[in-house]
Amino acid sequence: MTLTMRSMGVFLLAGGLAFGAMCSRVLARSTDVIPLPREIKRIGDDLTLDKDHPLRIVLSGGKCATCKTSAKTLADELQRLGVAISQDGSAKCTTLYMGCATANAQHTARCRKADAMPDPKWGPDGYRLKVSSKEILIAGNNQTGTFYGLQTFRQMLEPIPGGKGVRVECVDIRDWPAMKWRGTMFGLQSPREHERLAYYKMNLLNWEVNDQPGYKTIPQFSGGISLAHIREVAESARRYYVNLTLETQSFGHVSWMLSKFPELRARPNDLHVLRPLHEPTYELIGRIYAELCPLYKTPIYMAGCDEAWGIEEWAKEQGLDCDEVIGKHIQRLADMLREHGKRTMIWGDYLLKHRRAIRWMKPKDFLICDWHYEPDKEYPSVDFFVENGFETLVSPAVVPARPIFPDYERQIPNIRGFIQDGVRRGATGLLNTNWPVSPMPTECYWYGWVCGAEYAWNPTGRSQETFDRVFFKQVYGLTSEQGLGLFRKFARLGTYHRLDQEAAKAPKGLLGDMVKSGWNLVVPKLHRAQDTYIREAQSALDKALEAASPSGAERLKAFQQILDRLRQAMTYMEKVQELGRTISTGTWAPTEGSTDSLAVGLDSIRRVCEDWLGLIEGASALQQRGAARAVGVSIMKATEPTGTPQKRIQQVLGLLDLELKPPGKTVRIRPGSQFSVESDPAKVPAPEARREGWCHFPRSDASASWQFEFRVPGRYRVLTLLRHSAGVWENSQFVRGGRNAAYDGRYGWKLDGEPIKEQWLGKELNPDADEALRWAVLADREFKAGNHTLLAHVTGMNHAIIAEFVFTQDPGFRPEMSRGDIKTK
Repeated sequence: MTLTMRSMGVFLLAGGLAFGAMCSRVLARSTDVIPLPREIKRIGDDLTLDKDHPLRIVLSGGKCATCKTSAKTLADELQRLGVAISQDGSAKCTTLYMGCATANAQHTARCRKADAMPDPKWGPDGYRLKVSSKEILIAGNNQTGTFYGLQTFRQMLEPIPGGKGVRVECVDIRDWPAMKWRGTMFGLQSPREHERLAYYKMNLLNWEVNDQPGYKTIPQFSGGISLAHIREVAESARRYYVNLTLETQSFGHVSWMLSKFPELRARPNDLHVLRPLHEPTYELIGRIYAELCPLYKTPIYMAGCDEAWGIEEWAKEQGLDCDEVIGKHIQRLADMLREHGKRTMIWGDYLLKHRRAIRWMKPKDFLICDWHYEPDKEYPSVDFFVENGFETLVSPAVVPARPIFPDYERQIPNIRGFIQDGVRRGATGLLNTNWPVSPMPTECYWYGWVCGAEYAWNPTGRSQETFDRVFFKQVYGLTSEQGLGLFRKFARLGTYHRLDQEAAKAPKGLLGDMVKSGWNLVVPKLHRAQDTYIREAQSALDKALEAASPSGAERLKAFQQILDRLRQAMTYMEKVQELGRTISTGTWAPTEGSTDSLAVGLDSIRRVCEDWLGLIEGASALQQRGAARAVGVSIMKATEPTGTPQKRIQQVLGLLDLELKPPGKTVRIRPGSQFSVESDPAKVPAPEARREGWCHFPRSDASASWQFEFRVPGRYRVLTLLRHSAGVWENSQFVRGGRNAAYDGRYGWKLDGEPIKEQWLGKELNPDADEALRWAVLADREFKAGNHTLLAHVTGMNHAIIAEFVFTQDPGFRPEMSRGDIKTK
């Protein structure tokens, strides 16, 4: 059928035109298409389309609403570029024939005559695109292949300056994907986002929902996402051949479930892992599946099942074979999902850890996402799953931890290398993982997603350098040097301490922590060093905006949100620290018997709290504005000049669930928000302050510094607990050896700029743990009151961790020689 402008209009989907308008036109060669087509053959000079040389669009087998919509998008794009769209054809008209190669006899005959039939072996996503001076043929093995052929043609349009039409290469393209599944995990919900996925030929979107939906049969989960909305998102994605899958964790990571159903806990005080082989567990999970599975048509459900920490101890306590427990539990989930027409997708790590578990599983029921987040030359774990009959997807990471911006220098080699090795070993798909800070803009992650789409479609088509040149020019209108330089600046913002996350904590608890830190002899303080990184990132963003194409500049503006949030978070955290120190200073007065000092302290608390309230009102990005305002107003009321100073300060502390207490002689601090981790500007990459309160050095040759204040002068001993795995992970098995020796000479310390040498205490802690633990004394000397700086520099070893610092005036203090809370296994 011929698709006229009138008939095309009724098929317009929300967002399709908007995305088409934003597609950059700075690159238009067939070799600049993303993903790169598998085979490209030049067959003539460029074809010109303009007002005098119009285009007619003919759909063969016009039942595909998506193809009709995409044709409408193409027609509108061409008209904006100065190309006339013909309704009936003319002598100078070029006709675009588009449809499944077997849509009807006429289209099949046309494709055969032009030698433009796709090979059925290419699968449903394969297509032929043949552009000549007389006609353009897009023939897919399926409607999906036809759609992908049109996306390739759209990317090939080269505008003639001045809106005078377009040029298109005359080529014969034979194209098909290496991997069946090509996707990511994220909650993308708008048609515009789904079309952008499809534009780069991605077809899988995993959305982890857990307790977010408003379940009809489970009132304990009253999330803010309606079931109707999930159905709409699934239908929107499906229009662009993007297969939406839903994920609910069904083994580990189930605090969302166990906090409401404590009877399903494997262990009474453990909210992480649920109790397997327990009928009430499956009754609840079955109700979840029954509500979510009918909402979407993709025949896959992601059941999670990763990192089921603690199940080993539970199985041992019950006298059960842990591998059998894991295998039977996961197979039970698959049996339940099969009743809803779904295959079960799970993360593969716990099957690698407990390999015998597959004896109790039916491989054909599963898709395994084998995840590894480190760049490597080979990923042999894929062999284990493929050789045992599991359909396997490789799962690298765009965002492996929870930084503010992806560390692409580390993650792109992981994505590219894992896909290429996975294809060689028989993996059938890609599911890129994302564990980002929310709600940071999704624009941060598209480089990693599109890179994954590139190599999952054509693993060895072009080098990373060539892909970068094409990507940054097409998406942002930048050179790869400009784009990668900008990304490097932003990556530095998210690798040390998590200001944005810390500022999002409940203000009552956050302020209470600051007060308690101020009670001690040592007060940790935030650095201002992050200002340097924010300024550098802002400068790089400003330069990129000036150089970018109009559509690229619109996308880059999303990055400004990150800088604005960090500035607000830093200012907010410093004000909370100031208020905490002011309150704690006031509480010292009663212990010293000074009522006058207490009254002065109350006035200071009131003044700083008033500043805090003003800051809260202006902090639009603050997630806890309402709660913080309530705490501030309560403090203002408690400090009103009524009653005795002692009663008023007790009221202030009562608001924070604290009581008056004298300062102690020993302070234990884990690196984190109060005792901030900052990168040495001369060293890249920076370390990371982990949620557990460790300072993690992910690579060799990294540095970190901390700032602290001694409130009371005197003689202090400064100790640190160091943790390092000097063994090697090989095929997911830890190989021990030489761990104690790994410490020697690897840590370099400076205290207030002067080099110091650690002195080791005792032997290695927890010798059965996977990672070595050992105390060291850094200093034993007189300190003046005031600010001090401690700098650590690690050389020659990866994955070093500083787990804790101790500052003590107690000469009898001895650190623990055992730390079960830091064991990893």
